[in-house]
Amino acid sequence: MAIVKATTSDFLMKLSSIKAGDTLQLAAGNYGSLNLNHVHFAKTVTIKGGTFSNVVLSDVAGLKLDSATINF
Repeated sequence: MAIVKATTSDFLMKLSSIKAGDTLQLAAGNYGSLNLNHVHFAKTVTIKGGTFSNVVLSDVAGLKLDSATINF
């Protein structure tokens, strides 16, 4: 279980390499739309912080959003 730090410029790269049980700690900023499809983690992955303009999750398991802001 690791804490992985990400910024708006490297968010997608870090998200694609996250492992089960990790926390992705986002720096302040707008990360745009979060769209995840068919993603399953064996242990909960947490995305902490950040602001999103939209969140679309389809067939996603083991994901937790913590302290994230969603501006629809």
